[in-house]
Amino acid sequence: MQPYSHRAVLILYGITATLLYAKSLGYQMVFDDLLYLAENPLFTDFQNFLDLFTQFSSKVVCLAPLGKDGDVSANFALRPLTYFSFFLNHSIGGLNTTGYRALNVLIHCTNAFLTFRLSLILLGAPMFGRQDDQAFKHIAAVGTGLFFLVHPLQTESVTYIIQRATSLSATFYLLAIVLHLECRESPGSTARAATFFSALCAMLSKESGVSTISCGASRVDCSSDATADGTQTRSPAFHSHARRAIDADCSQHASEGILWNSRFASCLSYRG
Repeated sequence: MQPYSHRAVLILYGITATLLYAKSLGYQMVFDDLLYLAENPLFTDFQNFLDLFTQFSSKVVCLAPLGKDGDVSANFALRPLTYFSFFLNHSIGGLNTTGYRALNVLIHCTNAFLTFRLSLILLGAPMFGRQDDQAFKHIAAVGTGLFFLVHPLQTESVTYIIQRATSLSATFYLLAIVLHLECRESPGSTARAATFFSALCAMLSKESGVSTISCGASRVDCSSDATADGTQTRSPAFHSHARRAIDADCSQHASEGILWNSRFASCLSYRG
């Protein structure tokens, strides 16, 4: 059995996500969607994004004097990349929720694919048996990404529009980890720059993205060890660091999802 191609995996994840979330695309905004999007005048004007470079301090509190919740402007200033994606949605379809949730589904599929890629890396560890069985490793990796895709804990970040911050930050978080762990294959400055850029984007999507620093805080040996038959395997430190980074990320995003998940599910049930 030949390993699955990346294109086939993307198609599988895309079809699965569409079947899962197609019905939710047209639901109206709820809870913080109304406060941070429908009633927020900041993200609809591109000039406000430019002002963050020169008037950051004033932008953080600019809505408070107008009688609005001051956290709205602070949220905008601290998560500019997330709100820029909302700006693109608004430029195309206004406040029509279908486009917002469709992009959320696309981001979620991307995260599932990155989980698949990360699983492939970890399954190359010497501690896992059947190293020569590429089909087994690919099936296991595909299953891991699929489990991430369909797990109900992820519902909040897909159907609850404003929680795109969590899923978008996770996208760049996972990408930073994958790039960091693949430094053996791409040891040059380009790989390091791409890792740094991904980590920066994670931070600009949500404040918790700052924990991506843990990916590069320690000097990890990404070198390969040659076996007797010439096969290259990554060092144990490489896989140990990978597991710690993934555990920290999953715990963080999982805890963030529990609070609102039940509330939003109740709302959708009420709407029929």
